[in-house]
Amino acid sequence: MIQNKVYPREGRDDVWLTSYVRNPENVITPRPAVLVISGGSYQICTASECEPVAIRFMNMGYQAFVLYYSVGQWGKNEHDTTWPQPLLDAGAAILHIRDHAEEYGVDPNQIAVSGFSAGGHLAAMVATDWNNPLLSETYGRPSEDFRVQAAVLVYPVLEFDHAEDCLVDSIGRYLLADRKDDKDALMSITPKERISENTVPCFVIHNLTDPVVPSADSMRFALAMREHGLPVELHIFEGPGHGFSLADELSAVYVVESIPQTAPWSALVHTWLKQRFHIELTEPPRRFW
Repeated sequence: MIQNKVYPREGRDDVWLTSYVRNPENVITPRPAVLVISGGSYQICTASECEPVAIRFMNMGYQAFVLYYSVGQWGKNEHDTTWPQPLLDAGAAILHIRDHAEEYGVDPNQIAVSGFSAGGHLAAMVATDWNNPLLSETYGRPSEDFRVQAAVLVYPVLEFDHAEDCLVDSIGRYLLADRKDDKDALMSITPKERISENTVPCFVIHNLTDPVVPSADSMRFALAMREHGLPVELHIFEGPGHGFSLADELSAVYVVESIPQTAPWSALVHTWLKQRFHIELTEPPRRFW
């Protein structure tokens, strides 16, 4: 495995991309890539949703990358972390992976994004808003360069209307700052409201009794996808909890993060991605002994 750290945005030392890839010299044919975006209420990047997830995807055959994006660090970050900075971070990461596809052994036409909680919000915005003119204007690239081919959303923040008993409303305050009471601004960062015919296929995972982000939000998002005739797969697991990452021993720090009934989600994602991505294997060369 080759692990590398780069800074995809000029002048932003708080935003970086870490790769977890097979040595490209040993990759005969380019592999699909997965960009992992952790949660943390847009204040931190949660460690259990970073490296363990990247390693899981790499072991499935993908070239994996973790984006450490603009987060507030509980008020300690001197950089602007309000919206659209996180979207610009994700756009820069996608461009970097595409522009360096040969170096990483990546197929630039097979890139997925996988986000958790607040990172699931960002991943969902990448899935729905990749053609936002702001991305093209900022980086001087056509919109298609920012389009991923699939999105995996794990206990994601998808709405802000049903947040009475959870922390979702605080995310809106972090992202919008003095615009937090502007309904139009809030709708502009609500993934369900951004769904259109251009939204990429989505795979959504949630636990039924999530105490932080309502599972019903994921249900409504999936229904909206279907109403638009878009590919979507939704799994609501009976297990409890939020922030469980892989829900097994690879990512779990505490007992409550190991949830056997939820742990199969990554295998289900792999099956779903294989319907869209192709890992081409070749016949071994003939050897004479």
